[in-house]
Amino acid sequence: MSLLATTQGLLERTYATVSGVGDLGRFVIGDMGYRRLLRDHDPIQVVNTGVQAHVSHAGTGDTPRVLVRQWHQGAALSIYFPDALIARLESRPPTAVLDDGNVDDFADFVEEIDHFLVLYDGICRGREMHLLALETRANISKALVVSHFLGRLSGRRRLGPDQRQWVRYHLFSKKRFNDPDPVVRRRYRDARRFALRLLERLEGLSARQRIRELRRWNSLPAQEKMRELAAN
Repeated sequence: MSLLATTQGLLERTYATVSGVGDLGRFVIGDMGYRRLLRDHDPIQVVNTGVQAHVSHAGTGDTPRVLVRQWHQGAALSIYFPDALIARLESRPPTAVLDDGNVDDFADFVEEIDHFLVLYDGICRGREMHLLALETRANISKALVVSHFLGRLSGRRRLGPDQRQWVRYHLFSKKRFNDPDPVVRRRYRDARRFALRLLERLEGLSARQRIRELRRWNSLPAQEKMRELAAN
């Protein structure tokens, strides 16, 4: 099974959701597809910033992203992974090794898959996009998936303190938000803070309790998700 399908399946099982996406690979584009998409469909919303990408700066991106094309009949999604990122993950697959050299690429990979699944479900259900809830869940998801892969590679069902610290450092502590838009920077900081609150809550629970609590939180409407985390 491909890394794409493995990650998609893990996320869907973790949250007990049926996205209806099927083969996620149908929606994936690389550098050439990204250039073509921005050339033929201008403008396109870039989900991770909430702004629009235009042909004038199509080029090739340096980070993965989910792209939304909207028109009067509805919306369509694509998930862009730069060719260079895929090449790096293929040369150092996280199914074989997960360390300082590939954790950032893998976390970015997981984050955009999570974005796509949440947005696809929201579009199918007619829900509006809530960027803070979207980013918060993606932060939670990448921590859970990276921890899962790290545990399998080390033969541990529950990570030790040093492993948990390593995950937190790479996914949260070392991150710097340099977006020129202060609203975007604040949203990223808030999403990180709220995700850590839920992750810390989960750490004190048994495996069965953790999955139950995670699914309960995920089933809440977006505004309620954020109100609950803000109140803690």
